[in-house]
Amino acid sequence: MVYENNEVKEKNGWKYKELKFDLDNRGQEKNKLTSERKSYESNKLR
Repeated sequence: MVYENNEVKEKNGWKYKELKFDLDNRGQEKNKLTSERKSYESNKLR
């Protein structure tokens, strides 16, 4: 994963960067689940 500002590591240490990474991953998982559910719903309607 690419970060816009790599200064995050220097400023706040790895903890913040890992936290941000974790949040990004969770957001992606949530979006994936939502889109899967949407496609399931639309298939069910057919």
